[in-house]
This record gives sequence, C-alpha cells and structure tokens, in this order.
Amino acid sequence: MRYDTGLERGSAATILILFAGIASFLALAVGLALDISRQQAKVQLIADLAALTGSDSRIGIIAGYPCPNAAEIARVNGANLYSCRIVGGVVSVSAGKNYLGLSLTAKAEAAQTD
Repeated sequence: MRYDTGLERGSAATILILFAGIASFLALAVGLALDISRQQAKVQLIADLAALTGSDSRIGIIAGYPCPNAAEIARVNGANLYSCRIVGGVVSVSAGKNYLGLSLTAKAEAAQTD
C-alpha cells in the first residue's frame, strides 16, 4: 500500500519556475551579446567615417587638418579617436569607446584614388 506523504505535491510549479528562470537568463545573455555586437559594429562605422573624413581633409574636400577633423567626427558620434596617422596618401585611425565595462575598439584606413 502506498501512503501519500504530500512531498510530491507542487513539484510541477517548482520545475516550471526553474525552467522559466533558466529561459530568462539565457534570453538576457543572448540579448546582451547581441547588444555588444551591435555596439562593436557602431564603433567600426565611426572609425570608417573618421578615416574617410581624414582622407577628405587631406586632399582639401573638407576644410581643416585631417586628424583633428577625424577626432571631431569620432567625438560627435560617441567615440574617442585613439590614434591617427597619415603615411603617404593613406589615413589610418583607431577609435573606440567603453561600453558596459568593455573597451570596444576598431581600426580603419582610407585613401583617395585617382
């Protein structure tokens, strides 16, 4: 004969809550990873834009000096210009920003062709 001790009652609710917690955690982790990836892509776009601005400034399409103009473009778009150098006709920049305690950086180069 089996005696009902009541120990198995409510276990479905506990398991359901456990699975809901795990699913929520996984959704949060995936969302965070996607957001960091989106921010990295944004930093790369800012670096590309800064390099193009520096290159356009170098040949006179935009008034001013290449590296200060590139730094201004990066700053306006929410990043910092870490380095800017001009070798020959190529403008190379490195830009980045801090996001959720992570340092996101990107490099880009731009040159005008004839």
